[in-house]
Amino acid sequence: MHLLSSFFLTISTAVLFAQNINISHRSTFTYTGIWEIEGFIPGKGDTDMPGAYEFRVPDLLPGTHFFRLRQIDTDGTSSFTDVRSLVIRGKSLQVSFRPNTVSESGEMYFFTETPTSVQVEIFNAAGIPVGLSWDFDLEQETILPVETSQLPGGIYFAVVQTEQERVVAQFLKL
Repeated sequence: MHLLSSFFLTISTAVLFAQNINISHRSTFTYTGIWEIEGFIPGKGDTDMPGAYEFRVPDLLPGTHFFRLRQIDTDGTSSFTDVRSLVIRGKSLQVSFRPNTVSESGEMYFFTETPTSVQVEIFNAAGIPVGLSWDFDLEQETILPVETSQLPGGIYFAVVQTEQERVVAQFLKL
């Protein structure tokens, strides 16, 4: 059973000239650059006023989702809006990285109300997997030791995926 949510996404654009079509893009958490096209929104034509576009985004699982609009002008040029993020909190999975600033090692704390299988993968700030991943069954509460001494300094993201939820825990390696 998946717990799905629907949202209305509103993105405002700057002054537009010869605007034709907006395409809504969505990406779930990973900075891999893979974007799914959600649909098309008719442009508001030539204007010297900022525009606001609304788009219904149905059936989103809990987790972190990213959105942007691609504006395609009548002359064929295109540009993207800034990325907007939306976090949908799940009802049963809680994850934290302790401490959130580490040097040699840290630990991930997991709690779930419902037993589930968990997949964990660590990504650097560029969205590249760093070779740390785990798969395990979570009954209720678990602490996972994470060795970070081999990682260079920077920001990292632990992406935790179950069948129903995706949660992201961030930590800083000194």
